[in-house]
Amino acid sequence: MLGLVRFFACYYLTCLVNVYGADRSSCQQVGFTSQLKCGSCNELKRFKLDKIEKDCFECCETEDAHRVIKKYSKADLVVLTFISSKERKKLTGLQLNYMKGARPTIRFFNEADVVEESHGIETWDNETIFEFLYERLEL
Repeated sequence: MLGLVRFFACYYLTCLVNVYGADRSSCQQVGFTSQLKCGSCNELKRFKLDKIEKDCFECCETEDAHRVIKKYSKADLVVLTFISSKERKKLTGLQLNYMKGARPTIRFFNEADVVEESHGIETWDNETIFEFLYERLEL
């Protein structure tokens, strides 16, 4: 009997591992990146995006309060429409690229101008975008 219980416990854990791996790829397919933090999921109701909240929490990574956020000297914001703001002028390391048909994206570059992080931002409002940029860009 104990052997049967162990078998089912191992089978269950194997299924969980397989499902978790599949979830990561499905998370990317629906637009969530591997850098998604659970704190961001809490903001979804504010933007009336309740329908993706469950998926967000399944794909997110818990935030470590002691984690150091990497700062970048340069970022590239790919947008569809013009963004005009006093806030934008404070972000000297930010370059705007207006690309017709492009998915709105923020890309962060290392010192060798190689993309290190990329985030889809089509559902973000300006306030959230600037808050994120202030957190990640060296001023």
